[in-house]
Amino acid sequence: MILDSNIIIYSVKPEYTRLARYLQTNQNSVRVSLISTLEVLGFNRLTQTDKRTFEAYFASVDILPISRTNARSVTQLLRLQPSFITCPYSPTIPLIFKISLAWKSFR
Repeated sequence: MILDSNIIIYSVKPEYTRLARYLQTNQNSVRVSLISTLEVLGFNRLTQTDKRTFEAYFASVDILPISRTNARSVTQLLRLQPSFITCPYSPTIPLIFKISLAWKSFR
């Protein structure tokens, strides 16, 4: 399963301990897109503690690279899909890697 950046960000919040436990339990089947690592570590309200937590987490999971070929495929898929979600490329990443997506838009 590939994680959207919002899932990763919310997993460190105290009210989402169940999510954090689930991710820890299923760590061997979780993947993260390189784009999600950039989004999470670039989050404007990131504390130093959270940054260290995320860096440790990213060091423990598989990071899916985004090659030029993958980027082209995502771009083509984006043109086909309506822009009704906050992060329009997130659902396209699993199509490229043929893996399920865990995401939630928190507004």
